[in-house]
Amino acid sequence: GKRPEGPAPMPVEVLSLDPFVRTDRTSVSTAIAVSPWAPLVAIGGQRQVILYNTDNLKVAGIIPFPKGYPHSLNFSATGKLLVIGGGRGANLGFSTVWDVTKGEQLLTVGEDLDAVLATDISADQRYIAHGGPDRLVRIFSTDTGEMLHKIKKHTDWVTAMRFGPKGKYVASGDRAGGIHVWEAEPGGRVASLMGHRGRITGLEWVNTNIVASVSEDGTGKLWNIDEVTQLKSWTAHSGGASGLRRAQTGDLVTVGRNRRATLWDAGGNAKRSFTFPGDIPSTGVPTHDAKRVIGTDWTGQVYVWNAADGQEISRLSLNPATMAEQFTAAQKVVDEKAAAARAAEAAHKAVLDQIGKTKADQAALTAAVTMRQKAVTDSKAALDKLVAEKQKPAQAKAATAAKAVETATAAKATADKALAAAAEADKPAAQAKTEAAVKMLNDAQAAKNSADKALATINTQVTQAGTIHAAANKSLAEAQTKQKTGQPVLTKRLADLAKANSAEQAKVTAAGAALTSAQEDADHLRLSKTFAALYTVRREVSSQDAELAQLKSESESAQTALTNAKAALAAAQKRDLGAAKTALQAKVNEAQNAKTKADEALAAAQAEVAREKTKVVEAQKVVATREAAMKQAQANLQTAQTAATKAQTAAQAEAAKVAAAQKQYNDLAAVELVPVQTIDRALEISVAQALVAKTNAAKALQSIERELGPAEKAATATAAAAKAAQDAAAKAKAAMTPLAAALAKAKTETANLVKAEAAAKTTHEALVQKMKPAETAAAAAEARFKASPAAKVKADAALKVVNAKVEAALAAFQKAEMAAQSAELNAGNDAAKQAEAKKLRAAATAAKGALDTLSAKDQKAALAEVAKATEIIAAASRAKAAADTTLVAANATVAQGKAKLDGATKARTAAQQAEAAAQAKLAPVLAAHTRAAQLATARQQSAATAKAHWTELLNAQQKPAQAALAAAETILKELTSAKKSSALVLTRVKAEMLVAQKPVDAAKAVAAKAQIAATAATAEVAKMQATVKTAQTAITESRAAMAKAEATVAQMAKEKVEPMQAAVTTAAKAMAATQAAHANLEKDHQARVAALT
Repeated sequence: GKRPEGPAPMPVEVLSLDPFVRTDRTSVSTAIAVSPWAPLVAIGGQRQVILYNTDNLKVAGIIPFPKGYPHSLNFSATGKLLVIGGGRGANLGFSTVWDVTKGEQLLTVGEDLDAVLATDISADQRYIAHGGPDRLVRIFSTDTGEMLHKIKKHTDWVTAMRFGPKGKYVASGDRAGGIHVWEAEPGGRVASLMGHRGRITGLEWVNTNIVASVSEDGTGKLWNIDEVTQLKSWTAHSGGASGLRRAQTGDLVTVGRNRRATLWDAGGNAKRSFTFPGDIPSTGVPTHDAKRVIGTDWTGQVYVWNAADGQEISRLSLNPATMAEQFTAAQKVVDEKAAAARAAEAAHKAVLDQIGKTKADQAALTAAVTMRQKAVTDSKAALDKLVAEKQKPAQAKAATAAKAVETATAAKATADKALAAAAEADKPAAQAKTEAAVKMLNDAQAAKNSADKALATINTQVTQAGTIHAAANKSLAEAQTKQKTGQPVLTKRLADLAKANSAEQAKVTAAGAALTSAQEDADHLRLSKTFAALYTVRREVSSQDAELAQLKSESESAQTALTNAKAALAAAQKRDLGAAKTALQAKVNEAQNAKTKADEALAAAQAEVAREKTKVVEAQKVVATREAAMKQAQANLQTAQTAATKAQTAAQAEAAKVAAAQKQYNDLAAVELVPVQTIDRALEISVAQALVAKTNAAKALQSIERELGPAEKAATATAAAAKAAQDAAAKAKAAMTPLAAALAKAKTETANLVKAEAAAKTTHEALVQKMKPAETAAAAAEARFKASPAAKVKADAALKVVNAKVEAALAAFQKAEMAAQSAELNAGNDAAKQAEAKKLRAAATAAKGALDTLSAKDQKAALAEVAKATEIIAAASRAKAAADTTLVAANATVAQGKAKLDGATKARTAAQQAEAAAQAKLAPVLAAHTRAAQLATARQQSAATAKAHWTELLNAQQKPAQAALAAAETILKELTSAKKSSALVLTRVKAEMLVAQKPVDAAKAVAAKAQIAATAATAEVAKMQATVKTAQTAITESRAAMAKAEATVAQMAKEKVEPMQAAVTTAAKAMAATQAAHANLEKDHQARVAALT
């Protein structure tokens, strides 16, 4: 059928969720039905029908069936109505209709003397048909509830009933294997289908003229109603089939005594089987979308399978617990899952902590090698620099000094020899040369001593630097050895921990998913429990309202009787009633007033109790909501505590890293930074002294300059005037610039919008041209759609011809078979008769072959042509719909293009207007700027003249002072240069220290972030604890309010309703007594009157 508009019909808080009947043992269900459009299945139970949502497998509602056992269930074509047939065996049978969207019982038909075994409602919802052990098919009108037809044809119990897709026909099956098809109106027989040899356990309409059936004989069959022929027969279940149902997709589901449910396509071809693990199956049904299969067995088990793979998904209960009991059990599961989740998180955290520690150990090994490698490089560079810049020059200088000593020594020896060999006259000259050689030797020796001393000092420095470098190398070797031996161990540990982390993470994920699923179930059941309590209160209130209405009705009846009595009394009133009648009338009035007041008091008390019960329900809802909030708050607190623990551990680890990095930085600073800073401070003092000298010279120059004040003022004044004029010109230009830019922008915008308008126009014209093929395609699709039914008519006619041939061949085969069987029975030992029987048998075999050939080839081909023609119609319909959709989309696109073109034209017009307005604003501002620029030029010329005069006056006195200042600046410059050299060295060292500081800063930043995270996590824990405490307080208050409301209801019922009910009863008795007295008075009076007459 066609899917109804709007959402699929579902019961939403309109039916009870708590069972009406609970039993110690679950009994079999023989009734099951699925909504054609919604995820809803109905299953018959003990004096009730249970509705389940087939998507989430939760109870969707429970319908009471208090007068017996439901034997048959069917949804209407829209899925909104559910018809239930049943009753009590050999006692009562009926069918009732419920609106599942409103939870209302709409209609009950039938007063059979035995239980209804099969019932259904027509697609147009005009008729209900049912049958049972009395072998009758009854058809009722849903408008009046009257029985329209009582059909006598079946020879045994009626066990199956299904209306056709259009509601015109209804098929019924019986326990003897008979199937009959009837017109719903006027109830005439359309066809009788004979072929099954056992009870008919299921009927379904495949389409408007094909019926599928299954039987306890184990077969499934397809029947053509128009031709009254069997199209197909197959073995469905060995041992017998016990049920047949059809999904909206066309697939069929059967169940049988071989403990299987089987999914078939519409042609009776098996697609998949599903195994019942327990007892023999009773019923089975596919869901509306054929994605799941649901079946029941004779122990009362209800199984749900996945239709795609045949795997069991879940099991449903025919004897469900109350929502409160289910919620308690679900909450226990949540607690268990929460404990498991916490345990999994703790185990995962332990692994993560080990991973963090191992990575920190790895980083420490690498950092140690890196730092010591830098120490080796730096110490080697310092050693090489010391050797190259100091030791080698000192060695060269010492060698030169030693050579000079050797030379001087040789010269002195030569001079001594010359002095010894010199004549007396030459002695003074030789003596002088000797003394000169001695002096030269002494000077050379002094220079050598100085050079040797300097070299010894430098050699000591080199030795120390070498020692430092050797120590750095040794430390590096030790760090490298530790890294070489420790790194593989740590790497392996990390690999193992990574595997453990994956495993623990999977456990955490699984535990979290299980907890989420359990919590969702508990939340759903919490709401269901609240609704169940609300439904119970509503039912109680409705019952009390009914009782109140009954009391009011009785009171009104009593009032009517009293009024009638008064009228009769007035009509028969005689002069001799006197004081007795007046007194009795007063008592009647008093009893009436007492009864009226009691009725009013009872109604008020019951209304007040009903209002208080509504408060109880609201309080229960508040408690449920706040309990859910409490659970969420506790989960949030657990999460926050876990996060806080992790953050605090991380903060402690990062703080330790900061301390280690700071110590390394301080050690390096003591070796490299402190000496350079000492030199830099000394130069800084010298620079400061030179700066003082420069300042004094500058002061002297300022004193001279103050003497030239008037000239300076004149120059300053003219310069100020020039500056003011220049500022005015700049201001005018500033005012002009945005206006000029606005004009340029307006011109650009106008040009762009003109282009956009042209492009929009081009696009619109292109879209109009593009729409034409869509119009052509839509027209062609319309033509093909109109022509497509012709092929179907032709194929149907051909199929009819073939079916006639098949029927003729079947008749010929039956005739030949009967002749062959008769000849074979009569042949005996007569050879001639045996030969004749053999010929007849061959003829029967040939007739059977001809029948099979027609069925297998011609009839199958004709059916294929019908299916093909049907598909052509469907394809043409789809193509037409697609073409229409394309055309509608094209029209919409053209409309959008036209709207864009109109918008572009409007924007272009507005831009042109804006351009004209910008041009008008710019003209006066441009003129003002020109005038300001001319004035500024004139005043700048005056300022230049004044400044030239002032400069001429300054040259006579200023130059000497400037020369002194220049000298001071020269000294300062030399010192500053030295300071800069020192600063460069200090900068380089500081840069190196900054590089060394970066790991410290990075560690501090990480530690600060870790500390902030730890603080925030701790604050979050406190916040969550406060939230949990607040939620607990709210729950306590809500429970107290609920208990108070319940106590108030109970107290009001005891103190107000019960006394009022007793008062009403007493008043009613008193009124009846006074009325009886009044009636007796009238009788006595009439007797006296009669006696007098």
